[in-house]
Amino acid sequence: MSNVRNQPCSCGSGIKYKKCCLEHQNKYTVFCDETGNSGSNYLDLNQPFFVIAGWIVPNKNLKNTSYIEECTTSLGVSNELKSSKLIKRKKARQKFIDLFDSLCINLECIPTFVFAEKKYCVAAKIIETLLDPAYNNEVDYSFTFDNLKKKELTEKVYSFPNESLEDFINFYLDGNAEKMTQCIRQMSDHAYSIGLYEISKLFKGALSGIVNNLETEKAAHASMPNKAMEAINVPVFLSITQIIEKIGRKTKYNFSLVHDETKQFEDAYTDIFKKISEADSFEAKLTDGNSIIMGYKHLKDFSFITSSQSKWVQAADILAGVLGRLLNDIKDDTLNDDSLLKLAKTLLPSLLFQDVIKLSDSICSNQTREKIFEAIKPLEN
Repeated sequence: MSNVRNQPCSCGSGIKYKKCCLEHQNKYTVFCDETGNSGSNYLDLNQPFFVIAGWIVPNKNLKNTSYIEECTTSLGVSNELKSSKLIKRKKARQKFIDLFDSLCINLECIPTFVFAEKKYCVAAKIIETLLDPAYNNEVDYSFTFDNLKKKELTEKVYSFPNESLEDFINFYLDGNAEKMTQCIRQMSDHAYSIGLYEISKLFKGALSGIVNNLETEKAAHASMPNKAMEAINVPVFLSITQIIEKIGRKTKYNFSLVHDETKQFEDAYTDIFKKISEADSFEAKLTDGNSIIMGYKHLKDFSFITSSQSKWVQAADILAGVLGRLLNDIKDDTLNDDSLLKLAKTLLPSLLFQDVIKLSDSICSNQTREKIFEAIKPLEN
């Protein structure tokens, strides 16, 4: 074995095996970026989705950025790749297909992502806040981990008028108990009027504890800087760290996570990662088959880097931007561009056809998920 370690590495680098592929064996770096950030504006019609996406890159291939550089050059980009500036160009979309194919096939990279539909997140926030057993006598404490029931109720609230959802999130962020009380009564009345008697009753159960409830929520918001808790970024970021850690536990691989610099959320991301990763090892099983992991063993570290300094983060920016565009077009029933359809075929099936290892996740309504399925189903033939 010692003799093999000192032989030139079989990858052709010319470096000894012990200083090349052996050193990087079972080690990966995930480079990620975001799109669709609208802060506390949950119902931004121009950006209905928030996406965090990244490339899982074998460490042995970290130095090989030639495919990303080739894409940059061929598109005539003088500085760095930015999906927001390129996604409308047909030539750019074709180059993105070529880039994704090269990264996956030639460099063994794997795309991973989590997206959240903002309207659905408002509906989920209504359920989480108003049906908190600590402030609602109509709710049993077993509800805390009953994700199946939460999702069932969230789907129903998702169908409420946009005005009701917007009123709730505004009064929630303001912490105005009087206006929130009025909002809850209106939502309860609306639920009753359309036959959702259970939800109507549960909402009324939140009225007596709403002052203390909002005070607790306000204190939670103050625990993180730059109003980070008022946006959906933190929970979505936490979701992608959970995916990476679970991949590590199944494969026994070790990961580092690198995120593009983000002024508003850097402190919050760092804080939540530290708390979750360094906690005592624990796994909470949820009723929908998912779980929440505490105490990371395989996601070893987390850091930030500017996109101008990392070709891999630029590739993550392109991935996130493409996903955001795909999701917007699918939701609006306007996905008809051949290049975007091919990108949809490449990226979106991982949401619907997950085998042993989960590489992506969605926080969205059943209606939106069905639209995604319908958009990619014809592409399987």
